[in-house]
Amino acid sequence: ALGVPYYDADAETKTIMNSHIPLRNAIQDAFGESCYNENGLNRPYLAEKVFHSESETQKLNAIVHPFVAQGYAQWIEKHKNAAYILKEAALLFESGSYQSVHFTINISVPAPERLKRVLSRDAFRNQAQIEAIMERQWSEDQRLEVADFTLRNSNTDIVLPTILELHSQFQTPTFQEKYGIHRPSTY
Repeated sequence: ALGVPYYDADAETKTIMNSHIPLRNAIQDAFGESCYNENGLNRPYLAEKVFHSESETQKLNAIVHPFVAQGYAQWIEKHKNAAYILKEAALLFESGSYQSVHFTINISVPAPERLKRVLSRDAFRNQAQIEAIMERQWSEDQRLEVADFTLRNSNTDIVLPTILELHSQFQTPTFQEKYGIHRPSTY
């Protein structure tokens, strides 16, 4: 929307994990053939294999992240003439990748509402699994401490005015200079 290139890191990761044969082979070598089935990535199986072990999670990330980083770098190159781009990543702060972007926007949703949204989106997970995932995520206070901007997105918040205000701000030379964004010379 608004003509801004948008990179959905989670969706792109799922696509790469399903379509990139060397990555698929590496995941199966590390975690077993059952990581994939006739429908592609067997997310419930893989989640069960890695979720309860930090070392297994790190192992999976070490396999997947280089492929994802390569795809993201290609996407950035494709959109290099945009005034700015957006990258959405569920674990932007927890993974440390927030340090590699010019600025961050924390999307703030109360925990009970986040739980409800994930339950409706991820049918293969139960409430206890989702709560365990949420416990491993940064707290709202931690995210607020490092985020440059916060967008409140509960069911009672009206977000469009804030989005339009941020969009306008992000395109100004003052903003881009402050955050080290180098606009193309054609602008």
